[in-house]
Amino acid sequence: NFARTLYYELQYNTSFQINDWISVPIEQRRESFNEVKSRDGSIKLEPKITTFKTTHLPSNQYNLLVSLSCWANYTFRVIAYNRVGASDPSPISESMCTTTTCRPKTNPLGVKASATQSSPLLIEWDSIPAIKWGAPKFWYEIGWRQLPTDKKPDTFLTERVNPPQHQFSIPNPVLSMRYEYYVKAVNQQPGGKFYAREINW
Repeated sequence: NFARTLYYELQYNTSFQINDWISVPIEQRRESFNEVKSRDGSIKLEPKITTFKTTHLPSNQYNLLVSLSCWANYTFRVIAYNRVGASDPSPISESMCTTTTCRPKTNPLGVKASATQSSPLLIEWDSIPAIKWGAPKFWYEIGWRQLPTDKKPDTFLTERVNPPQHQFSIPNPVLSMRYEYYVKAVNQQPGGKFYAREINW
């Protein structure tokens, strides 16, 4: 059909999810006006800017700066929309975009400690998907130490845990002892921060 294009969607897939095409979100601003009543009874219009995210690219936009994850291969395609519906996807980009490695940008979420019959002090966390590893060599660093009340705590003991494992049992925990622990995402790139938590055992 010959209806004019209303907007585009830019989509990508990665080497980790070849069959999943994801639409790139963009941030847009919408301007509106609020009526404000003055003391003298007159009405003034004050501009109001609303920021929102959408996957709809304006029909007059032909390029876009996209933030990509480290250590991944990307290909792209475009879909056009008019009042009738969506077009067929464009041919996939001929050149593959390959990003360099970097250290993990986030540490695991959902970190918690609990007790079970088989593991007196178990640390668990949410797995980080491979697209966020930042490099091929990736693991979790688990740190823990006792927090005695009568002396300064020792340095953290650490253990390396490889994915897909996402839990670790602290060996030989002492009853009625306060512990501090952390889970850190690590790869072959140096650096990174962690934030320790406490638990009473």
